[in-house]
Amino acid sequence: MSAAGAARREAPGRVLDAAVVGVALVVLAVTLPDAGGASAPLLIGVLAAVVLVWLVAGARAVGGGPLWPAVAAVLLAAGLVGTLQSPAFATFQIIAFPLLWLVTPGFRSAVAVNALLAVTVGTGYAVGTSLPAALVTEGLSLALSLAMGTWITRIQTRSTERQRLIDRLTAAQEQLAALHREAGTVAERERLARELHDTLAQSLTGVVMLAERAQARHPDDAALGILHDAARRAMAEARGLVAASAGIPLEGGLAAALQTLAERFRRETGLVVRTSCTASVPRSCEVVLLRCAQEALANVRKHARAEVVTIDVRTADAATVLTVEDDGLGPGSGEGFGLPGMQDRLALVGGAVELEP
Repeated sequence: MSAAGAARREAPGRVLDAAVVGVALVVLAVTLPDAGGASAPLLIGVLAAVVLVWLVAGARAVGGGPLWPAVAAVLLAAGLVGTLQSPAFATFQIIAFPLLWLVTPGFRSAVAVNALLAVTVGTGYAVGTSLPAALVTEGLSLALSLAMGTWITRIQTRSTERQRLIDRLTAAQEQLAALHREAGTVAERERLARELHDTLAQSLTGVVMLAERAQARHPDDAALGILHDAARRAMAEARGLVAASAGIPLEGGLAAALQTLAERFRRETGLVVRTSCTASVPRSCEVVLLRCAQEALANVRKHARAEVVTIDVRTADAATVLTVEDDGLGPGSGEGFGLPGMQDRLALVGGAVELEP
């Protein structure tokens, strides 16, 4: 946070501290002329104690902080002691009621503590004046405090709910933007897959055929054998890239798309691929799971040396789990782009990747 941002954050606290000090001086100015000579030092000490406690502990008492009982106790004691010395000290409620609303946790607790302040101040006020006057004064003061506190509490509650909705909307917009970026990435990968299939893969197929013909004419030429093997490996890699990037329709749902993916993989590699899908997931998650299955099969093709692959999608512990197993060597080291790509995709929907031998 910048220095300016920190200053804006701390400004309300400084303003409130200044308000406490200012009201204390006003109460002192109003009370001292009516107080006896012996009461003046006590009143000054009471107000000084209130100001000191607030400046020291107020920040850790706001909103039901750990020191709120101490601050509330000091305010209640000051109200009783001050009004016992001078009825004019009842003006102390101008700041005491708002501070109690500010530090007390919960609406009911705030109402109870405000009522207790009215009782303590009213007790001292009744001693200096009369019980009817104390009842009227404190009744009106408490009613005004409860009305203002309830109004402010409702505003704060609505503001909190509005902020929560704004945060949820912002998170949804960020997720939607990420999904749009993912959709654009998928579309670009599919375009590149078509380009690879129509250009590089076709050219490599031609190179393999030419190498086979040349090797048939010159069977003793070792260089032609090396060329033939290299061309076949390059063609297999190109087809693997095409298979990992090509689009698969989801019109029939995730189960049908996985079957299509498995059949395509079987035709290209000769591996047995079994699929099972018993989970019901949203469309956006279907796309993510399908792409992860493609990446996993590409990893099997490149590293596992397997004969049988199983793809299973099911619901477990309120989550959707995609499991890809093979009977070969297991997943690769993850140094390429496949596994990090899966992690990025799953992060968009709150998922994660786990690799096991």
